[in-house]
Amino acid sequence: MSDIIGNLKPNEGTSYVTFKEAKRQIRELAKACDLKLGAFRPRRENKRVLQVALADGSGVVTATRAPAAPVTIVRTLSGDDIPEDLLAEIEAENVNHQR
Repeated sequence: MSDIIGNLKPNEGTSYVTFKEAKRQIRELAKACDLKLGAFRPRRENKRVLQVALADGSGVVTATRAPAAPVTIVRTLSGDDIPEDLLAEIEAENVNHQR
């Protein structure tokens, strides 16, 4: 499950988005959606993609550092959150792969 909460805008007077500006925009978009963020993943791991976990552990906010890039929340599911019909489908698929 993923939701787009907004898009990154280029720095004023430029056609690119700095890492610092992208982080500011992501924090602003999250605040507008009443989301609390944890710490951003270290920049040295990938300069082109920003990731930050939601403070409650329910998902991760991700954005590519580019103008108009979508800022996406990818929610994590626990076993209790998976609908019964989807769970049955996953289990049936696992049985088929084991053969």
